[in-house]
Amino acid sequence: MNRILENEINKLIGRNPSEEELQSAIEYIDGCADDLTKAEQIPELLKNWLHDEMTQCEWCGAWGLMSEMEKENGSWYCDCECFQEANDGLDMHAEARAEYTCLNR
Repeated sequence: MNRILENEINKLIGRNPSEEELQSAIEYIDGCADDLTKAEQIPELLKNWLHDEMTQCEWCGAWGLMSEMEKENGSWYCDCECFQEANDGLDMHAEARAEYTCLNR
């Protein structure tokens, strides 16, 4: 079942979820599900979870749990480095940003 949820989350955020993200999604679905919930409703529940529990970094575009992101000046950032780079106006190439994201997740 976890593999199915991972696949559905991957479709939404463009990468496999971390253990914390997967656990958050499971808890969210468990809290929303009742005796009448069907398997085909899971993608919609995950979209709701994404809206309620996740956010996208203003600088690099990576998705993360709101509880693990930093909110500065009304915008969400992965970490202080993304916030600083956004404020400095640095123009990172997509490949460099992707490499940074992969190495620091």
